[in-house]
Amino acid sequence: AILSGKWVTTSNPPENIISFSRSEGSEGAAEKAPYFVHGGVCNGFGVGLVVDKTNATYTVEEGATTLKQCEPELWRYDNSVREAFIRGNTIYFDGTHAYFAKGGTGLKLSPAH
Repeated sequence: AILSGKWVTTSNPPENIISFSRSEGSEGAAEKAPYFVHGGVCNGFGVGLVVDKTNATYTVEEGATTLKQCEPELWRYDNSVREAFIRGNTIYFDGTHAYFAKGGTGLKLSPAH
């Protein structure tokens, strides 16, 4: 449910929705196909998550981002979210919020409305 939902961060810039998708043709493919993280208000996040659903863990595959000139605060937002995914390795869902974390700290996502 987490990887098929639409999410926002606590410090959500207006209209920024975070979602996940697999590349075209990977549905039903090996479990090692990454979920690309969509969103970002400037250059995007540039990360894919290879998820082990059995253990609720993930590893990161870095991807490309754009190189648009952005307001510094928008660039910092995208970079902060990207770094939070990279630092984490565990997915947790408390019934409302999704967490991508490691050692009790990480990224908290709320459902987008």
